[in-house]
Amino acid sequence: MLKNYLLITIRGLYKNRLFVLINVFGMGIAIACCLVGYFANEYNNTYDAIHTNGASIYRVTSQREFEGTLTRYGLAPMPVGNIVSRTMPDVSHSTRMYYSNANFKLEDDVFGANLRYVDPDFFSMFSFDFVAGSPAGLKDPTSVYLSVEVAERLFHSAGDALGKTVSMVYGGSLKELKVAGVFQDPPMNSSFYFKNGSSYVNFDNHKDEFPYVA
Repeated sequence: MLKNYLLITIRGLYKNRLFVLINVFGMGIAIACCLVGYFANEYNNTYDAIHTNGASIYRVTSQREFEGTLTRYGLAPMPVGNIVSRTMPDVSHSTRMYYSNANFKLEDDVFGANLRYVDPDFFSMFSFDFVAGSPAGLKDPTSVYLSVEVAERLFHSAGDALGKTVSMVYGGSLKELKVAGVFQDPPMNSSFYFKNGSSYVNFDNHKDEFPYVA
């Protein structure tokens, strides 16, 4: 009996194959749209979700009015960071962040990478999964932090990178930095893609070499 039902079903589908094809195609599009919507919603709802204190972190912005036009910027002058930490008692942690490009050099291997200069409070505010090292080393201007991707590119293993020395080009000068920590690469749905970091002191010491900084 089941065999007969199956044959009848197959014959019915074959007779109405155009109608069946249209329905299957439409259902496929509907499922695809649902999946895209789900993953897009998941991506947006988990933006910066890796940071445990995300709900308590605020970004300082600025705005400028010129000839009646108001322009907003997602950044603020560098001195604001120190002023906020000194004059606002409700602020428990603060950090400045400067985006720059640097050249990593290890023996004959040289490649460009994004570098972030940050203050010691950075890892107290933002959550990163360390696979080696400790966030405490950020207070030392001779230290550098690498993501797993960069550490593996330089040393072939994230674990082997800890304590090793790399040369970095700041503007027109060369400085030796010791790897103080290695962390997992952050997800793409992040407000900033932090892959390499060093003390903000290094930027203060070399900012005159960057002509585009006022």
